Amino acid sequence: MSSPADLSWPQRVVGRFLDRFGLGAEPRAGRRLDTLPYALHLTTATDSIELFPPGPLDVLRFFQRHHCSVAHEVEYVACRPTEDALLAPAPPPDPEHCEACGQVLPKAEDADAGLLAYAVFRLNAAQETPWADLNEIESRLQRDYGSFFSLPRARPLFEFQYGEDLNDEDPPEGRNRVVIPESEVAPKGEMSSAEAICALRADLTGPELISWLESAFRQRPPEGGVEHRYYLDSAAQVYLVRDHFRDGKTLYKAETAPAALGPVRTR
Repeated sequence: MSSPADLSWPQRVVGRFLDRFGLGAEPRAGRRLDTLPYALHLTTATDSIELFPPGPLDVLRFFQRHHCSVAHEVEYVACRPTEDALLAPAPPPDPEHCEACGQVLPKAEDADAGLLAYAVFRLNAAQETPWADLNEIESRLQRDYGSFFSLPRARPLFEFQYGEDLNDEDPPEGRNRVVIPESEVAPKGEMSSAEAICALRADLTGPELISWLESAFRQRPPEGGVEHRYYLDSAAQVYLVRDHFRDGKTLYKAETAPAALGPVRTR
């Protein structure tokens, strides 16, 4: 049997694709969604903010919020299922109470009607998730794909760019994502950004992708400021990066309601 080092670049890509999507000898554990069958909203006392819309699930998309509370301890995420969403076999969770969270969501009259409990962020040590080492990620992918793989810089690939001097609207609040360059010629013997992004999507876990994306945000928020960035992995697990002006960044993994992680129809 050939070792990865003996295979050509196309053979490695095909092999990794078959392995990743369960078409090879051994399917990988855990679900992987191509489509998000519901919108995910951040709930507040009087409103809700759509973080991730229903439709194609893009693991290289994130949502940024400015002016978050320095003393914030809990945040709630709710879902608004589409008509063809299938959350089975468990019935949808109660709109006002998330059993897995042990917390009460805002009342329907105080927030958007039709939202169902999905997840909760507790901003404490219990939900902290370790950061991935980018050097280790690059070394691992070079073993899989060859020495011509290199980890691209995340920031130049963002759809919405920003300046060096951060202010209230820079980086811009709202959704942002990685986009593949429309025209790019890779240096001889190296992968293009499009090829590297394909490998990142297929091989990295949620925390690994987030660690790579967060390398674009090196400057801390202004004095007294806190930024929140929300991410979604291929299993619809929600993550939060809290970027504190003094304490730096912390990565949190949300506690998700069991019904929300039940079987979901994929396309």
